[in-house]
Amino acid sequence: KIYQWVMDRPHRWNLFLVNIGVIEKYQPLWGISDAKSGRDCSDRWGKIKPNLPTRPFSFLDTGSQLGYFTFSAAEYGAVAMGLERVPAFFQVAQSIRHLKKVSSATFLNMELNPESVKALPSVDVICCMSVFHHWVLDWGEEGALQLFSDLCSKTQAIIFETGQQNEVTEAFSKHMGFMGEDHRVWIENTLKQNGFQKIKELGDFDTHLSSVKRTLYYASK
Repeated sequence: KIYQWVMDRPHRWNLFLVNIGVIEKYQPLWGISDAKSGRDCSDRWGKIKPNLPTRPFSFLDTGSQLGYFTFSAAEYGAVAMGLERVPAFFQVAQSIRHLKKVSSATFLNMELNPESVKALPSVDVICCMSVFHHWVLDWGEEGALQLFSDLCSKTQAIIFETGQQNEVTEAFSKHMGFMGEDHRVWIENTLKQNGFQKIKELGDFDTHLSSVKRTLYYASK
């Protein structure tokens, strides 16, 4: 018991830093606390879950933050991996994994970029939520689209949501003008261009940024 207490202590410290606001709590602490976070992830997961494979499958979360969707997929039956470029978020996810003993979820502290995407393994389902607009800021429209295309080549199904051009109070929106007047048309066309034949709109969901809701999709080839 003393050994376990010593081993657990740095992980509990990480969660404490989240709870006092030192580390951003964009997602709930999966399996630990449902206390208020930046976004309510359970609403989106409730819509995603019925669309997932019923057999064992592999799952990649391309911006896992505190790991909510990675852990949720693992609990559902997937072998799940989360990619997170922010060290503090990565450490918190690792701490939850340790404390909750989730052996089928793992995390990598790495940036997904136009080079690293080429080295990723193929998986059954990719979760690409609220990261595409960051790619646009980092690498421009062309670079972001190429990264997305390379990512799509690694999977048979994708969960997709992005910051939109109609979130006019946010600085990134002025860089998303290529989406046109209706982001739904752009998203569905982009998914089709990347080989997804079955495209399902799962609904519009609140963010912590403004009153504008983001549209969530599940698409398969």
